[in-house]
Amino acid sequence: MNASDLGFNAEKMKAMSTNNTIIASDEGHPRVDVWRASNEATAGYAPEQIDELRQALTGVTKYVPAVFLYDDLGSAIGDEIVDAKSYYLARKECELLDRHNEDIARLTVSPLVVELGSGSGKKNAGLLRSVQQQHSALYYMPNDINEKLMYEGAQVLADMLPGARIRCLAGTFEQAIQEVVHATEIPKLFMLLGSTISQLDDFSLLRFWRSQVSKGDQILIAFDLVKDPEIVKAAYSNSETQRHSANALMSLNRSFAGDFDPNAFEFVVRYHSELSRNETHQRSLKDQVVRLEALGLEAHFAKGETIRTAYQRKFVLDDVTAQTEAIGLFPIARFTDEQDWYALVLFEAG
Repeated sequence: MNASDLGFNAEKMKAMSTNNTIIASDEGHPRVDVWRASNEATAGYAPEQIDELRQALTGVTKYVPAVFLYDDLGSAIGDEIVDAKSYYLARKECELLDRHNEDIARLTVSPLVVELGSGSGKKNAGLLRSVQQQHSALYYMPNDINEKLMYEGAQVLADMLPGARIRCLAGTFEQAIQEVVHATEIPKLFMLLGSTISQLDDFSLLRFWRSQVSKGDQILIAFDLVKDPEIVKAAYSNSETQRHSANALMSLNRSFAGDFDPNAFEFVVRYHSELSRNETHQRSLKDQVVRLEALGLEAHFAKGETIRTAYQRKFVLDDVTAQTEAIGLFPIARFTDEQDWYALVLFEAG
């Protein structure tokens, strides 16, 4: 099956949401452009994201919402984390993608691939190439909140995938899903890799995805599986993750004229067996008040109190299947490594 068989309208995709900002292709790579979600934004963040930040910094259990972790520096450090020796997740995912990219491609319904939370997306070149070969075309739509990282990666991918058309979707997961669904009715393959699902509280994103897409649309999801807690903790107990955690506070300083003092906090890694969840924190070394002047916000910390900078859920595949089938997502293939540490599961909307 190729793009013409699916009735893929490249001009329609090119005209997606003309009310929103488009970077013309002649400003960069001739086969790459960018769509940006329209927001009434503060420092580039949507009002609902600012509201969550206010609640997160003033509540009993303080945390930094995930969207604030990936400014330019946070994204760059995130790329460094995947190369850390103890960080098995990226290594396992790459092994599975390398081993099974052709198997996955044969099961895909479309040359239109939408990757949620793509980052640079470069690690997926093998799978994208297999999809292109399977369908004699490739329309790749990466989505990320860090537009710079995404666009630079897309330019590299365009050179690696001759003939592919790439449109970057700068915005939230939900904005990207709605944009693609409204632009075309052809079948779609979504991807949620990099263990991104582990950073979400529940499966509400998948419920939203199912409410928007058509029966037969697909989504490929990466899951980090439950294992020895010491292995999990070790994966995040490295200097790169420590820097990423500290940068979560510094990014708030940069965005909102804050005065978080990195020397007034220390890095902590915790694993909650009852939640099957690892967490990284910054622990206050003294009683202190932190201000974000641009938001008119004060956050009060007692000595020893922590602010969670990230968490990572771990999964049991049978439990995942039970929950996704209740949503209307049905697994059609799953691939795990030899140690059953990590899994890729291809779901279809029923």
